[in-house]
Amino acid sequence: MNNTTVQSQLALWECRGFDSSAVDTLWFGTAPNGHDMIAVKWRKSDTVYAYSYDGIIDTFMFYMTSSNSVGFAMSQSKLRHDFADYYLDDINTGKDLGYDKNIEWSVLERKFGVHNHKLFANDPIALIDHLTELGVLSREESPFIYYLKGGKR
Repeated sequence: MNNTTVQSQLALWECRGFDSSAVDTLWFGTAPNGHDMIAVKWRKSDTVYAYSYDGIIDTFMFYMTSSNSVGFAMSQSKLRHDFADYYLDDINTGKDLGYDKNIEWSVLERKFGVHNHKLFANDPIALIDHLTELGVLSREESPFIYYLKGGKR
């Protein structure tokens, strides 16, 4: 069977077992539109939220290294209200959206699917560095984080 759904095209690596009172699981990888993607399952939630936009990994790493808190880093990395171009509630929708689109998915965990390629337990930073070395993550620079670091455009 040829499965060409978005779900089958997601290249996500699972990170679980890290210390966080707010987050159960993170997935890092590439969305079908080519952007880096982070998905999160918050503690005591049955929904997975996935985000894809230019600079998402740079944003996550900035807040993770400055706060050493997975929950805080993820809360700062999610798309802000009205920032997304598309809000989708089915992981199998959005496969034709362009590279320049900011996308948020909100999907029940049982419909999100199993994405645990090369499970990397308990260290989101090490997993991001590993996926960058493999060429899975592009780690686009976030203009906002560039500005926060004192850069000028």
